[in-house]
This record gives sequence, C-alpha cells and structure tokens, in this order.
Amino acid sequence: MSRQKYYGRKKTHRLVIIFSMVVLLIGLVSSYYGTRPIIIQGLSMFPSISHKDRFISIENFNINRFDIVSVVVNNENLCKRVIGLPKDVIQFTKNNIIINNELMTEYYVLDISDYEIGKSYTLKDDEYFVMGDNRNNSHDSRAFGPIKKIQIKSKILHRVWRQ
Repeated sequence: MSRQKYYGRKKTHRLVIIFSMVVLLIGLVSSYYGTRPIIIQGLSMFPSISHKDRFISIENFNINRFDIVSVVVNNENLCKRVIGLPKDVIQFTKNNIIINNELMTEYYVLDISDYEIGKSYTLKDDEYFVMGDNRNNSHDSRAFGPIKKIQIKSKILHRVWRQ
C-alpha cells in the first residue's frame, strides 16, 4: 500500500471518530438541558411564526412575559406568547391590553383585534395568560382561560427552519 493511501485512510478514520464524538457530545448536552425540536402547527402565531416552522425548545426554564412557549390545553399542543404572569391583573379595552394598570405595547401583532371591552382576569400564584400573535385566528386564554405552569411544556429558543 502506498504511503499516500495509508495516510489518507488514517485521516478519514480520525475525522469519522471526531465527528462521532461531536454528535455524541451534542446528544448528551441536549438531553441534560432538556432541549428538543418542535414543529409549529397552525397560524395562530403569525407573523412571528409560520405554519411548519421548526424550532429548538428547552424544557427547564424560567417564564418571562413575551416568551413564546409550547402549552398543552385539553390534550392539544399549542404555541402561544406569555402575556400575563402570576398575580397580574389583565384588562381588555377596544384595541388594547392593560396589565397591572400599564398599557401593553404589542410590536409583534399584525392586526389588533377588538377585544371584549371590560373583560378582565386576575391571575393566581401559578397561573399564566397566553395569547397567539394572530389575534383574529388564535385559540388562546381568551377562550380557555388562564393556564397553570404545569401546562407549559417548553420555551421556544431558536428557529432552525422557516417555511
């Protein structure tokens, strides 16, 4: 065997071993932190997220206002934005949301829908209020009410693929 073929094969084996170790390491880190891929179904988060966009999500997380999360409501997986946090008071006016007596600015909403004027929610210690960005086409807390923290399965971290 020529020297060139021998060194070429050795280099190929080394690359395969390094690649395998990197894949194994990524798998171990992902399982430790609870990351997983998620595919969004539907248009309730449009224009922020489109149907069939793919994301990486994390299962061990802190929840903040405006986070996009995966929730389970009535055995259905939904993707929504966190609007209200525990103990918040949420009030709806014609085209606005007021949280704890402060007007909420919603830069991510394409069309402001007419909310149920005068409707309000006072969240308990473990409740969150979630809404889709496509307010005219979203089944969210306005329909099913506040959700419990246990219903929030993961926090959307990073888009991997956009449809």
